[in-house]
Amino acid sequence: MQQRAIESDIRMVEQAILLLCEGGVKAVTLEAVGQRAGYSRGLVTRRYGSKNQLLIRVLKYLENWCLDNMRSVNNQKKGLETLHFLVRNTISRIKTHPENYRAMFILWAYALESDSIVKEEFLQLSRKMREQHRVWLLQAQELGEIPTTIDLELIINFIVQQSIGIFNQWLLEPDFKIEDQLQRMIAVQVFLVSQYAGFREDKMSSGGYDAD
Repeated sequence: MQQRAIESDIRMVEQAILLLCEGGVKAVTLEAVGQRAGYSRGLVTRRYGSKNQLLIRVLKYLENWCLDNMRSVNNQKKGLETLHFLVRNTISRIKTHPENYRAMFILWAYALESDSIVKEEFLQLSRKMREQHRVWLLQAQELGEIPTTIDLELIINFIVQQSIGIFNQWLLEPDFKIEDQLQRMIAVQVFLVSQYAGFREDKMSSGGYDAD
């Protein structure tokens, strides 16, 4: 029985993702999900209770999809190579399941325009992803790949925010060379922030820059 419940949950979540891609949040109703998944509206209602709770379940599914990718990369590489390997792995995954990233983007836009609990879930996902990037950059420092004086928050912000922009451009333009752009963006941002760290250190040592 438990296995059947797991299978039905995954099927309903997958159909909710497809509905998101086809018609946005408004298309995701308990009735529509049940119909698409081959179950009654009553079963969907008993399982999730409300549309918001269903959307939370979808987001948690997508969150695990993202974090599982990061965990698999984390077990294979260290430092900056992890970031480049993550790009290759992520592109492969989103080309296999483009609907997952599209649904996540739609939910992200929905979270921005409401004070729903979906927004809090996105904030938690963002914190987890940023913390993992911090781990990789600290490894890069230990390996001597980037200066120890580098502003980690600055480079994390650059990489995460610009990655979102590049992924969204790919949604608009499927032929966009997303992997090339992501790899180049990481290389450029690491170089620029490293250069800034060196510039800041030189200024501080010469007394021409306030440490605060």
